[in-house]
Amino acid sequence: MISKKKGMALFLLVVLSILINSNVFAQDSSLYWTAMIQPTQSFDIVGGKAYVDGETLADTNATSVYISASLQQYKNGSWVVIMSWSNSQNGSYVNLSKTWYVTSGYTYRLVTYHTTYFSGGSESTTLTSRNVSY
Repeated sequence: MISKKKGMALFLLVVLSILINSNVFAQDSSLYWTAMIQPTQSFDIVGGKAYVDGETLADTNATSVYISASLQQYKNGSWVVIMSWSNSQNGSYVNLSKTWYVTSGYTYRLVTYHTTYFSGGSESTTLTSRNVSY
């Protein structure tokens, strides 16, 4: 009979093995970033008004940061950019907060592009929100 401690250790070993073999850890590109710490976004539509927010947070070794946001509408089988914004700042933080009225009867999403510049290079990533129907 296996003791509770040995049983728990075996269980954790099996779970860890499954996670490693399913490449869960490899999905997070932030493991490879030099300067970028956390790109984020949020998107919602309330009463026909789209709320667009995003930010890029970088390490202190960043020289500048950039964010752009594209509000997209699904129309005739493809995503169409209906409005876009951008912002950049020297240092390690930039944010973007906008609103835009949208037309009912469509599905929308937000795509944000985040770039961190540092001595010797840059790092970029793209985030895509969930689809929101209005």
